[in-house]
Amino acid sequence: MSEKVTQRRAYQLKKFAPVYHDKYADDLIIFNSRKSFIEDFEIINRLINENKPVLVVIDNLRNALKNVNTNSATEMANFFSILNALKEIYQFSIIIVDHFKKHTNNLRSDSDLQSGSGVKTDLADSDIILRNSCQNKNWRILKRIKSRLIEESDSAKLIALNPQTLWFELVKEDVNEAEHIGLSEIQDKEELKDIACDMHEKGATLEEIARAIHKGKSTVHRYINEKNTQT
Repeated sequence: MSEKVTQRRAYQLKKFAPVYHDKYADDLIIFNSRKSFIEDFEIINRLINENKPVLVVIDNLRNALKNVNTNSATEMANFFSILNALKEIYQFSIIIVDHFKKHTNNLRSDSDLQSGSGVKTDLADSDIILRNSCQNKNWRILKRIKSRLIEESDSAKLIALNPQTLWFELVKEDVNEAEHIGLSEIQDKEELKDIACDMHEKGATLEEIARAIHKGKSTVHRYINEKNTQT
């Protein structure tokens, strides 16, 4: 994104922040480059040294590592060693944004979904997955795959993006991830009926169910009626 768009969104986040810190409220530095992180390392190091950030966000990893083989364990280990050295010297936190492999929409998050070498997960302090829910365009599944800092958990949280504030709000603490991913690939009619009825019993609307299983609302209504008739 451009600096202008990022600044505007940052202002919106600050405006509606649930916890406000004057000390860091207006300190946002954006560095865009057509070069790689390694090529621009001298500039990046100088900016960090001058501004003493509390958080550095690399968005995204693939663009930051142009001309680097992200499937190479050796090259990724070298890159992470640079990041860890910067973190230790300047005492800030780092968030690295990475993307899933292609054709993994229907795999659960405990699969190896991240693109490239698994060394990224091995060397990071925490590995957190954020993915879209097929039931609602503003819903996201949040799952912590690994953490060195706190107790690990296999549960997935359901959170909702508020388009007005750009903050997420907790919808449900623990959800069945399978209900929010990959339903479009299910072909068995009886299984689709079971999913539709289960979602309906939990309060989902016909529109939400139809979007989740990729069927029309009239089909969903028929599925539910047929199941109710059988019981």
